[in-house]
Amino acid sequence: MPRWYWLLLIIALVGAWHSFSTRPLEQPPGELAPADPSQQRLAEPYEFEARGHALTARARISMTARVLASERYRADTMASLVPYDLALGWGLMSDSAVLERVAVSQGNRFYYWRTEDDTLPLRELARHSANVHLIAANSEVAQGISSARVGQVISIGGLLVDVHRPGGGGMSTSLSRDDTGPGACEIVWAESFVVRQ
Repeated sequence: MPRWYWLLLIIALVGAWHSFSTRPLEQPPGELAPADPSQQRLAEPYEFEARGHALTARARISMTARVLASERYRADTMASLVPYDLALGWGLMSDSAVLERVAVSQGNRFYYWRTEDDTLPLRELARHSANVHLIAANSEVAQGISSARVGQVISIGGLLVDVHRPGGGGMSTSLSRDDTGPGACEIVWAESFVVRQ
């Protein structure tokens, strides 16, 4: 067989494996992550450096949530520090019976959801989900984040941080689960990342 045939076969097999291993995970109805994220503000914010960026730690956070969407960024100004955003849901936004009536998407560092079901409590949907910019504290956490599948329930522990880019500019983390729109994303220095189910 010609060499190009084997090359095409290998590419097809790699593509098929990637599609299989990253497919959304089916989950039963019911709140899979019922608790709200836990947050404790730091009495004294402090700065540290990561990959050429200055980070200001503002609060400690731990959360268990369902992965609603995952987006990889390669070209924007934060991609070297924050290659992945995960849209996460807890409470009613971790319930398959609710999520089958909600459309979720991500792009340009934002998370979007919409529903045409006017029986759903819209404010509660917003309060029980977030777009999270994740900065991996180590290679094990980085591997977990990059392998996260839609539908999985994961636990994250770490710090809510503001990011200051070299040469100016940056992003500030949200410190509330009640906000929406620009500035409402959480930026997490993730020290732990565990897949629960």
